[in-house]
Amino acid sequence: MSQTALGPADRAVSHRHAIQSLAERWHSPLDEVERLYRNELTELESCARITQYLPLLASRRVRDLLRHPRDRDPGRG
Repeated sequence: MSQTALGPADRAVSHRHAIQSLAERWHSPLDEVERLYRNELTELESCARITQYLPLLASRRVRDLLRHPRDRDPGRG
């Protein structure tokens, strides 16, 4: 199976779709959403036993960051 920057190729499609959807929904620059998403995904992957739900979990965390920008930790990212 081929590998991309967002993981296995089959999961990369899910990640790209999530990033695009978040950027459109929150009217945010795609590069900013991708950076936030990668940060959250990396953190989640470090302790995940089941990776099937990572796109959903990362999306929720990014959505919360976009919804409440003042809550962002300046040390992250």
